[in-house]
Amino acid sequence: MKDGYIDCRPNNTLNDHNGWADIAAGLQYSFLYHPQDNFIMTARLVYEMASGSDQVYQGNGDGNFNPSILFLKGIDRLQFSGALGLVVPVDRNQENTLFYDSWHLDYAVTDWFRPLVELNHFYVIDSGDRDPWIRNAINKLGVERALSATLGTSKEDDVVASVAKFNGCDIVNLGGRYNDDHRNLVTLAFGSRFRVTNWLDFGAAYEIPLTSKEDGLIRDRLMLDAIVTLKF
Repeated sequence: MKDGYIDCRPNNTLNDHNGWADIAAGLQYSFLYHPQDNFIMTARLVYEMASGSDQVYQGNGDGNFNPSILFLKGIDRLQFSGALGLVVPVDRNQENTLFYDSWHLDYAVTDWFRPLVELNHFYVIDSGDRDPWIRNAINKLGVERALSATLGTSKEDDVVASVAKFNGCDIVNLGGRYNDDHRNLVTLAFGSRFRVTNWLDFGAAYEIPLTSKEDGLIRDRLMLDAIVTLKF
């Protein structure tokens, strides 16, 4: 299960906003499991509900399904893992249909310290067709006046979706007509994991885009997480 709180602080034009992200939940099944070869392959299906705040570009459409295949291969202290998946919206007019792939490499320097590098790629297969009335307003008033008229309202994110020529990122699916003008978003992350106990470890990574910063919402970001392992 996944949820989160987003604090959005644009550099120019738009107001600062915060709110809850969409909630996602799903199941996964390891159909290939060979511990003697340090290899595992897993199928996963996740449904993301349109439950978040439109102030932070969430909650549009009727949710989406995310089927994916994941694998992990260990070679001594080296681990290589990857994921291939799709984001398939229930309402294709409100969200973009995406393909993504992710590639991860880490090395256990010690039993508690594991540096890592990760390459992530998102590709817009089919863009949405969100809120044509916004485009009519833009055609009549221009982008700046249309945006000014909607600042601080629930329609501000509709303007962003309508004028953006790219998809947002992994947690933002804009669903605008022109989001496929720049179909690709590629990011690179560096970080490490820290094993505290047999059941708890922490991770930290710093991520930057390799594609143009003007063709996405990411300038850079710092990610922190914790994993708790429970045995039944």
